Amino acid sequence: MPLPHSTHRRALLASAILALAATVHAQAPAPADYPVKPVTMVVPFAAGSVTDLLARIVAQRLGDALGQPVVVDNRAGAD
Repeated sequence: MPLPHSTHRRALLASAILALAATVHAQAPAPADYPVKPVTMVVPFAAGSVTDLLARIVAQRLGDALGQPVVVDNRAGAD
């Protein structure tokens, strides 16, 4: 007994998605290449606050771990 057309279409769509996912994964950059430019950390509080101080400590350690500078951008009222 032959399968209905909708089942064939679903199987074809599923195989196409798997093939596309495999090619996209193969073209993704290596994790060692990321990040390739400075990282900006947005802090939604004014400069000089306790939150700003903690963000700068975290940014320094994160920059050391990533090998890229991490810039703290204070934007009071940002959400």
